[in-house]
Amino acid sequence: MQPLKNDTYLPALTGVRAIAAYMVYLHHYNPFAEGTLAFDITKELYTGVTLFFVLSGFLIAFRYFGQEHLSFRKYMVNRIARIYPMYFLLTTATFIYIHQTGAGHTLNEVLVYLSNITFLRGYFENYKFSGVAQGWSLTVE
Repeated sequence: MQPLKNDTYLPALTGVRAIAAYMVYLHHYNPFAEGTLAFDITKELYTGVTLFFVLSGFLIAFRYFGQEHLSFRKYMVNRIARIYPMYFLLTTATFIYIHQTGAGHTLNEVLVYLSNITFLRGYFENYKFSGVAQGWSLTVE
């Protein structure tokens, strides 16, 4: 058996990522009646986030393992180019909606928006789930 190259696609892991994403979705949506066993089980599916983080860490390490010249700068530029444009658009749209509906506060709204688009909100208890709530994980990442 030949060793895997760093650019090898691992289709089984795409399936595991999908399962982890569905776990988190079901945890938040939880369509079952409260007090049922199905509700209690679904309530614990937040563990999909941990599974997703572990899998992402493995895939990143697998991708770069054995390379002699690693450029942290190049990695970060590629990562930001992949994630930030859509995150910025969704976050901005969310805050425009919050402003239009009157749910926000003027100065606080601006500070919360800035903490969101700079990925700093995860460091503040009051802001970590603001805007697009799932974006807190980008602070960790």
